Amino acid sequence: MVGRAGVAVAFDDLGDGAVIGVAFHPDGRQLAASDRSGQIRLWSTAGAPGPLRVLSAAGVMAVGYSAAGRWLGAFSDADGFVVRLWDLAAPAEAEPLLLRSDT
Repeated sequence: MVGRAGVAVAFDDLGDGAVIGVAFHPDGRQLAASDRSGQIRLWSTAGAPGPLRVLSAAGVMAVGYSAAGRWLGAFSDADGFVVRLWDLAAPAEAEPLLLRSDT
């Protein structure tokens, strides 16, 4: 995959699922890729080996960063409509904020 400014990004460990959503961090140095296995992997566009961080969220259809890049959002349609928001400045084990609609 070729990112912003022509940076080539290779996914070395895609896990069991096909990639279904990709978003670049506003500064272009990181991207988030969600897959059908329920994983969201954060990758460095500088070519660091392996994902920087792995998040879990079932049924993710789309991912996106906030304008400042502090928050990562993921939309899923598993169990109604769910949006998860991770504060990327928080420790890796911090739980995401959950927004849910059953309609």
